[in-house]
Amino acid sequence: MEIYMPMVVLFRNFIDLNFRASDLQSRGVNLFVLVSGSVS
Repeated sequence: MEIYMPMVVLFRNFIDLNFRASDLQSRGVNLFVLVSGSVS
């Protein structure tokens, strides 16, 4: 159970990031976040 809790938190953060990225898609910010996330 100790392993699943951090996984759930990371998963929810991932969903939140995707939601924010799609919300800013019209500005192309999601591409910047995707690239910067891949580099780091």
